[in-house]
Amino acid sequence: MYEIARLINHVIGGSENKKREIVEKLGFRNDLYKGYSRLRGLMQTGRCDAQIRQNLHEALGIDKRFVQEAFLKTDRKLEEQNKIHETQRDKMEEKRFRPYLWIQHEYDHIMSKSYTNSRHYKEIKVIELPDFISSLEWKEQLKIIRRYINMNQKNRADKRFGNIRNYIYFKDVDESYLFDTYGGLIRTESSQQQYLQYAVS
Repeated sequence: MYEIARLINHVIGGSENKKREIVEKLGFRNDLYKGYSRLRGLMQTGRCDAQIRQNLHEALGIDKRFVQEAFLKTDRKLEEQNKIHETQRDKMEEKRFRPYLWIQHEYDHIMSKSYTNSRHYKEIKVIELPDFISSLEWKEQLKIIRRYINMNQKNRADKRFGNIRNYIYFKDVDESYLFDTYGGLIRTESSQQQYLQYAVS
């Protein structure tokens, strides 16, 4: 339970009349249902709009410092939970990630968002690589990448995105490399999250 919820529960003390009084003082006298919903949401999530946060001490009838301290502890707990969630999400992405090549075309910038989210777009833009490639020595990885690039250059038939400009090799979630159309390494790329969805979906 969040600290702010403990404080509110302490003030209410199990009294429905007190709860209604708090809701009314928060400005929901003419819409009690909405007020109860907002109060319940605050207690369950630790979050509320700025107006409720500002006026809560008056509605509870206690010193503002106690409410501020409760919100401070609640905010800290929310931040900790967010960090845990981000860590878990990163681990999940790493677990699901598969190495691949992302094809950069000359007309990428004019593609509609609805089309770029389609499966057909993924089939044209992504070349899946063997799962074991990232565990090989770098020179062996380069051989495989060049082979896949050369195969794609020979077999490419779909011209709707224009000519191929480059290939990006995503080795893992946060490591990628830019290659030219001949399989030559251009440079190391920073992680480009907009492409990762295709590898972890």
